[in-house]
Amino acid sequence: MANEPNPTETLSAEALGPNAWLVDEMYERYRAEPGSVSESWQEFFHDYQSDTEAGADAGPDITQPASGRKATPDGSPPSEPAPDAAESARRSSAEDETRIGEAGSAGGGANKHGEAGSAGGGAKPAQSARRSSGTDDSRIGEAGSAGGGAKPAQSARRSSGTDDSRIGEAGSAGGGAKEHSGAEQQGQPLRGAAARIVANMEASLGVPTATSFREIPAKLLEVNRSVVNGYLGRTRGGKISFTHLIGYAVVRAIADSVPVMNSSYVEDSDGKPRVARHPHVGLGLAVDVEKSGGSRTLMVPVIRDADTLDFRGFWGAYEELIRKVRSNKLSPDDFAGATVTLTNPGTIGTVQSVPRLMPGQGVIVGVGRLDHPAAFQGSDPEALANLGVSKVMTVTSTYDHRIIQGAESGLFLKRVHELLLGEDDFYAKVFRSLGVPYEAVRWLRDDNPVDREASMLEKQMHTQTLINMHRVR
Repeated sequence: MANEPNPTETLSAEALGPNAWLVDEMYERYRAEPGSVSESWQEFFHDYQSDTEAGADAGPDITQPASGRKATPDGSPPSEPAPDAAESARRSSAEDETRIGEAGSAGGGANKHGEAGSAGGGAKPAQSARRSSGTDDSRIGEAGSAGGGAKPAQSARRSSGTDDSRIGEAGSAGGGAKEHSGAEQQGQPLRGAAARIVANMEASLGVPTATSFREIPAKLLEVNRSVVNGYLGRTRGGKISFTHLIGYAVVRAIADSVPVMNSSYVEDSDGKPRVARHPHVGLGLAVDVEKSGGSRTLMVPVIRDADTLDFRGFWGAYEELIRKVRSNKLSPDDFAGATVTLTNPGTIGTVQSVPRLMPGQGVIVGVGRLDHPAAFQGSDPEALANLGVSKVMTVTSTYDHRIIQGAESGLFLKRVHELLLGEDDFYAKVFRSLGVPYEAVRWLRDDNPVDREASMLEKQMHTQTLINMHRVR
């Protein structure tokens, strides 16, 4: 095993990837009561600064707005207060009268626009006022003349009344809009772990991914696991899961056959793209955790240098991480160093999944449900055995397409397929590492005669002949 690094030297919230929400949660506990977290977390938080605090140190932008009003704490100018409806009506009425006065001529000549005004006639201005119905200030101004002062004034009163009604309608409409807007603002704010998950998922959108799928027969995996667990149950105890075997096959496929999958996309100081080739596989294990309030969240502890372990060492490291998750004893270092992630939603019945790939990793492997194909799940078990229908599972490889190509992802899944079918003595090595004194079951093609009824009849005849010969002789 490699020496464990000092968390304060190697870790940061960014390095923890999808586990950064836990850092925020533990940090809140540390700030409230430093002794409430373990010594490893206290050491990690000694010089830690959260994203919120980093933003606060930079200080808000309080630049004075051009209008000379005080800026709000976030730097944005305050909104103008809404004018009182009655005051708006008075202003509108005064402006109407001013415009009417400007429109009329003192000497009884033509009006300002030279359209409807006359020196001595009030009939035409009255007709114009009736057509406008007091709704348009410009039309009132065009219709006014010196000789028809009374009627333009009457039109002004009509206009003022119309404006008042409009202002009242606008005020009521504005109030209704505010109430409607408030009614639509529902839901609960996302804070803490939920807010960090949002940030992680948005960060994952910056990774251009593609996904490869492969359906793998699981009968051999099931049988050999049963043999191992039977031996362990009769001797020292313990149990291995499907995920143990699949995860180990993923590690061996990457380390021995397709090392390009253990890569990360990075950029240099000038923003130019680069690829980082990791010397060892850090396998992140996506573990679903149910919190005290009934909500669920995801932790991704890491088996560091997983490629240097045999199956027994891998099994022990896996179980130790799960024990820490259940007892809430994980340290910061348990979350760092993931180069590949394994998630198994098949344990809750998911057939296949395309999980999100976090920045800093090259591939995330998703494992689907291990079962017979859906079309055969209602069939008689004996009929399935006669037909040779195996249980299957779908394995997906979601990879960073900037540094990994589709052919490489396909070859990686092909190698996982081969290992789970026992190639390269995969199960024999598992048995030896666990001290199981049996020979692993091998993969063989089913040999089933086409004319099964004739074959069974022939077999029965030979059996009866054998019994008869035994009786006679």
